[in-house]
Amino acid sequence: MARYKTRLYYKTLYNKTKEWLQGEIKNNQDIVEGKKQMSDGTDDIFVGRSECAESLLSQMKTWEVK
Repeated sequence: MARYKTRLYYKTLYNKTKEWLQGEIKNNQDIVEGKKQMSDGTDDIFVGRSECAESLLSQMKTWEVK
């Protein structure tokens, strides 16, 4: 039973992480595409967050196949 709970925990954590990363990409999309500008000049931070999220999601997909 403990092994099942551990696997369930990690599966839940994995799924929540994927959802959060997808949200980062979606929420920053207008800034990345240049449709929205940040008034304080932090556009590059949001672009970087999106790039990181996309890269991590891509790596997670690679790991899923293995």
